Amino acid sequence: MSAKILGDATNFLMNFFLMLFVLFFLLRDHDKIIAAIRHILPFSRSQEDRLLNEIEKVSKSAVMGSFLTAIAQGAAGGFGMWMAGFPGLFWGTMMGFASFIPVVGTALIWIPATAYLLITGDTGWGLFLAIWSIAVVGSIDNVLRPLLMQGSAGMNTLMIFFSLLGGIHLFGLIGLIYGPLIFAITMVLFNMYEEEFKEFLDGQDRS
Repeated sequence: MSAKILGDATNFLMNFFLMLFVLFFLLRDHDKIIAAIRHILPFSRSQEDRLLNEIEKVSKSAVMGSFLTAIAQGAAGGFGMWMAGFPGLFWGTMMGFASFIPVVGTALIWIPATAYLLITGDTGWGLFLAIWSIAVVGSIDNVLRPLLMQGSAGMNTLMIFFSLLGGIHLFGLIGLIYGPLIFAITMVLFNMYEEEFKEFLDGQDRS
């Protein structure tokens, strides 16, 4: 069990630093990457602008959604831990980092804390921490992240939810960015195809 936890923690740290590494080069070489993509894409300038604008919007919303969600979960979790008698600032920070971990998330922090309270006889505070963490801290990830991304990228909540799940499943932590990005690009390409061949598609529907 301890070996699995150590392995998961190591994998999380590697994925986290990989995400920072990718973001660093995306920010540093932004202009070069855009120029190379424009050169390769077999689209008109207006189509290139549309596709690249969507990539930029989704990338920003994915990054901002992840970090703002982590801050919100850390603040809410820290408040709950402080109410239950733990150092709120420290454990809130830990819950913020834990929110990046796929599947487990903040439960990595509040479940052991709840178990400790129950074992030591603080049943009331243990139940409070469990309910607070599930109802408030846990719901932030399900509500705030899709809301932030929906506002920036124009994707509906269901699309964002499944793109995040698929991205995390395939790529790990960096899938928080890759998942919505791949989904958004796919949708833009479908829309461009539909507009480009509208007459053909309409004729095919009538036949």
